[in-house]
Amino acid sequence: MPEWKQEIRQRLASLKLEPTREAEIVEELAQHLDDCYAELLAGGMSQAEAERRTRADLSDRELLQQELRRIERQVVPEPLVLGMNRRSRVIVEVWTDLRYGARMLVKNPGFTLIAVLTLALGIGVNTAVFSVVNAVMLKPLPVARPDELVSLYTSDFSGPRYGASSYRDYLDMRDRAEVLDGLIAYWRQTVSLRRGGQAEEFINADIVTGNFFDVVGVRPAVGRTFLPEEDRTPGTHAVAVMSYGCWQRRFGSDPNLVGTTITINNLGFTVIGIVPPEFAGIVRGISCDIWIPMMMTPGIAAGDDSLENRGARVLSVLGRLKPGVTLQQAQADLAVVAEQQRAAYPQQWTDLRGEGRLISVLPESQSRIPPWARDTALGVTGLVMAVMGLVLAVACANLAGLLLARAVTRQKEMAIRLSLGASRWRLIRQLLCESLLVTVVGGMAGAFVVWQGLDLAIGLAPPLAVDLSLDARVLVFALAVSLITTLAFGLAPALQATRFDPIAALKDESGVSGYRRSRLRSGLVVAQIAISVLLLSVSGLFLRSLMKAGSIDPGFNPKNVLLVEMLPRDYQETNGGAFYQQILERLRSLPGVSEVSLVNRAGLDFDGTRRNVNIEGYARQRDEDMELAFNLVGPNYFHTMQTPLLGGRDFNERDVRGAPGVVIINETLARRYFPGQEALGKRLSVSGPDGPFLEIIGITRDGKYWSLFEEPRPFFSLPLLQQYQGFAVLVLRAERDPRLLIETVRQEILEQDRNLSITSMTTMTEHIGMALLPLRIAGIGSIIFGGLALLLAAIGIYGLTAYFARQRTHEIGVRLALGAQRKDILRLVLNHGIVIVLIGIGLGIAAAFATTRLLASFLFGVSATDALTFAGVATALAIVALLACWIPARRAMKVDPMVALRYE
Repeated sequence: MPEWKQEIRQRLASLKLEPTREAEIVEELAQHLDDCYAELLAGGMSQAEAERRTRADLSDRELLQQELRRIERQVVPEPLVLGMNRRSRVIVEVWTDLRYGARMLVKNPGFTLIAVLTLALGIGVNTAVFSVVNAVMLKPLPVARPDELVSLYTSDFSGPRYGASSYRDYLDMRDRAEVLDGLIAYWRQTVSLRRGGQAEEFINADIVTGNFFDVVGVRPAVGRTFLPEEDRTPGTHAVAVMSYGCWQRRFGSDPNLVGTTITINNLGFTVIGIVPPEFAGIVRGISCDIWIPMMMTPGIAAGDDSLENRGARVLSVLGRLKPGVTLQQAQADLAVVAEQQRAAYPQQWTDLRGEGRLISVLPESQSRIPPWARDTALGVTGLVMAVMGLVLAVACANLAGLLLARAVTRQKEMAIRLSLGASRWRLIRQLLCESLLVTVVGGMAGAFVVWQGLDLAIGLAPPLAVDLSLDARVLVFALAVSLITTLAFGLAPALQATRFDPIAALKDESGVSGYRRSRLRSGLVVAQIAISVLLLSVSGLFLRSLMKAGSIDPGFNPKNVLLVEMLPRDYQETNGGAFYQQILERLRSLPGVSEVSLVNRAGLDFDGTRRNVNIEGYARQRDEDMELAFNLVGPNYFHTMQTPLLGGRDFNERDVRGAPGVVIINETLARRYFPGQEALGKRLSVSGPDGPFLEIIGITRDGKYWSLFEEPRPFFSLPLLQQYQGFAVLVLRAERDPRLLIETVRQEILEQDRNLSITSMTTMTEHIGMALLPLRIAGIGSIIFGGLALLLAAIGIYGLTAYFARQRTHEIGVRLALGAQRKDILRLVLNHGIVIVLIGIGLGIAAAFATTRLLASFLFGVSATDALTFAGVATALAIVALLACWIPARRAMKVDPMVALRYE
């Protein structure tokens, strides 16, 4: 056997070690090299080749070089290290650990790539989701002193506390509130935009009071904002302020745009200013493209009387507190204003209980999400973050399993380091530093990719207004997730990797002496499978809900229906009805059109209108809400929509202004207010208890009016030609795909009136699709993340089974040499994986059964404990797991016994 001690002494000579310490190191390293040489000879290698390989270990082995460098630093310290205190030495040691960890990761590119990609998914997606939550819910508005801004709400007649306000009520609050330094009102409208010969585009416009920019605290980047005189007389100042994004996207940042005229809803407006790029409006998530003075409401929404009608509660109100005024003082002051309003306008300011309506004041930070939707939004946000956390947990469990398997192959390294004087804590810190490096690289890669993807998505969808720039909250969140992840997947493997007998490990060159069962490693795979079952169960429930929602009967036939939103400008009540009738006759004669009608609201947009109803012969109960949902519809509307009539007739061309008042109700309204009676011929009033009364001429089948998910509600329809509205939606039923008629219909309408503004053209199927958008997003998102969790779990199962097969290669060789069949080896490996899979599926089903009950409010048409969903998830996961186990099992089955017996 070669003599290694002399060569080791030569390597240590320059260090000038103490004789005793030098002798210990020489003996330890020489014993290690002797063991390596003997093992190579036992493996069939020639003496010359074994000596060459062992000598290469001595000169090139990264471990020996690292230990000798460490000894050199201890014996002959660099001047920088001399005199360092304990904290400084720890910093130097950690830096050394990080450099060594980086070299080890570079030497194992396969493991590093898998680890980085896995963490890029987990940390990156979690950070990106939090960035969106931060931008929508947490970041203050980019305005002056945003903490002084408060939102004002007036309670609704039927009880809800947070309702909109009318323009007349806004004026009273603005003039009477003593605690406010300014008060603004606004509402959002989709408008058409053109300039010269450019194509028409539909954009978001905020109709605002003239003091909007002054109170909010936004100065223009170019030009000016509104002047006081532009907020006094309706229809006299057609001016507009444009957003920076719209200026860039639509007009290419034209420096000469300010002062020119653009066309909004077929009305000329002069652009007077451009706001800074960081301000996209005060409605979170959806940007505003242009701001128009409130006094131009009659021009933007023809026939709209909201400036005069105190009952037209459509405005959002935002105020700025005076310096030093608290929220409690503001609430008390506005309570006095509410009492004054009730005294002055008792009919409009008294609710159904006979009590005065309230004015509520909330900080802007609490109204970024509308108060009535806050609980739902927080629930959805919590659900999304929980799903992200579970995906990250699966990724951590997967990596922890990989590190545990890798730790077994590094036992020789750990043993030598312990023999050279390293403490167990020193090794744990080294391994945690490696985990931290993987986490940092993976997190940076994931965050970069996801942020770029979100920026791209926002660029492709200009109406989105989400500022995803980094701030302290996002950085703290990313740091916290990274540290938690490092500990989650790095600590347990580090503790396990340093818990062994160094002497036994030094005698075993391979680092493994047969298969060692690891409960921790198996437990991690079980956890991955259980979490994947939970995520897939959530995905399955949302998918089933989406399928159920897609089959909802809305009460009409949505196929082959085209919706055209029109805004006639130059028509009043006297000639507006005649204009609509001419449009209907013109379109009804087109080839391919089977029927056409009108409706005031297309419905299924999560909103609607209500009116107080008095039913002849019915005694209102105490505190009974008689504000019922309704719509205005044109002649033959129910025939056009193919809504079944249970009795009576549809509206016709004779139901116009001056004809007897009529109304059509649905079956729920008939059952509730006319139980056991014939509702046809009965009368109701929408103008007060003294009438005039409208005769019920028809009863329709129940349908969906505001949302696809609503419960049956009383609903009535009034003839649009008797209740003229400037805005209307044309409903056209085609004989085939209605999209083929879009241009023809547009031309026919404009030939009737070139000044008419068409604000939207879409099919009813697409319109209903928007009603399903929240559920579709939830379903697709949960399916994606559930699939990723399944993929990670499959990788974990495959890794565990492959490691099991590799560790028992020698045993497999013995079994085959003693006459075992190939199928016996296949069964041996498969059984190990399948048992773990079944345990994980069982625990996952139990966890899903317990937690999916929390999702009941988000599901539609399916139980939170749907047996079909759970069975499908278990079956799918079992198939994937079986495949993941079968691949390494099949490879183990093909092992050559002679090679396997020489494996160690």
